[in-house]
Amino acid sequence: MSWPFKVLYPNLVPQQSEKLGDCGVWVCIFMERFINKQPIYQQEDTATAAYQMRQRLEIMFYDSLLPENFDLVTTCQTFENDLDEQVV
Repeated sequence: MSWPFKVLYPNLVPQQSEKLGDCGVWVCIFMERFINKQPIYQQEDTATAAYQMRQRLEIMFYDSLLPENFDLVTTCQTFENDLDEQVV
């Protein structure tokens, strides 16, 4: 029995460089490159690339902090009500 598709094993894919692993960071790097139509593989120091992505993510998360008066319960109820109205 064979697979119904061909399996490819690319040669030029960056590998994790950290002892604890940084695969999540590399998923973000690949998504960013894909969205921006950049080559997935770039000749680079993988540890530096992962570190730079972590910095960009930190800034993005910090810049998207919720205001102090944010009410999660009310927001979720509003969202659920909006969904209910769309279903009807």
